[in-house]
Amino acid sequence: MDQTISIGIVSAVAALSGSALTAWISIRNARLQNEYALSMAREDRAERRINDHRTARREAYVAFLTAVTTAAIEVVRAEEPDLTDDEFEKRWTEAWMANRRTLGPHCVLAVEGPEAVVGPATYLRQCLFDELRIAKEVRRGVKPVAALSAASEERRRATAEMSNVAREANGGNIQTS
Repeated sequence: MDQTISIGIVSAVAALSGSALTAWISIRNARLQNEYALSMAREDRAERRINDHRTARREAYVAFLTAVTTAAIEVVRAEEPDLTDDEFEKRWTEAWMANRRTLGPHCVLAVEGPEAVVGPATYLRQCLFDELRIAKEVRRGVKPVAALSAASEERRRATAEMSNVAREANGGNIQTS
């Protein structure tokens, strides 16, 4: 009988020890898995934030460049030489308003940044207004036609610079090879 009790106690202690060891290993593995899952979730959130920010920047750049292109088209329409005075004033006003409509996208672009893009964007807007101002001065005979050609060329250079800076700020061109 004593031997049976001893074997029972040893068996019970062995079973409890085995259960405790199994529980400890299970808890340890569960904790490691939870830490790993938490770490992966943090990395995914960080990556999503980066992608969302990049997307917001790209959308701001596209909206700004689209507004600028629309304004540039209106400015060029106002520069046509064979317009009557009334047609010129109407087109000049339309171009002025199109230039003013670049302010909203410019503000969004300024918020999204970076500063390296804001400077060229501001300069591009200024080039549009300068070209439009010079178009009126050429029309009045205050400035030569060459001044308008120079202003148009400067606006085209500013547009190219803005596009290049925006592309670089958003990660540049993706090389596939």
